[in-house]
Amino acid sequence: MSSSKNPPSALQWMLMAEIEKAVWGTTFALNALLVPDAAQLADQAVEKLRAVDGTWRFSRPEPEYEAARAGQHIERDDFDVWYRVASMIRHGNEPCYRDPTTAECAEAYDRFQWGRSDFY
Repeated sequence: MSSSKNPPSALQWMLMAEIEKAVWGTTFALNALLVPDAAQLADQAVEKLRAVDGTWRFSRPEPEYEAARAGQHIERDDFDVWYRVASMIRHGNEPCYRDPTTAECAEAYDRFQWGRSDFY
């Protein structure tokens, strides 16, 4: 994650789940004045958190929820293209990834529309 003296990079920080950020920050803050490798201890704490259950993983919300929360307006025709790209960025490295079907895009658009109304 980070070197023994430095906090995580901005990219590493952005990719952490909120609970991971809380664990890292708390561990670092509690140890920063006591030991010189507080960042390394914080990294280890996050790794232990992730290892609690190998099948369970913190994840970001799906793209349609993030777009809804951000207040974006995307027309239905544009949504399919955007959703396929966003899904590939989010899940493209997963071994079983496949492009969303037209029906899955339609379902995601419905969730997006509902989500937009939920954040008003």
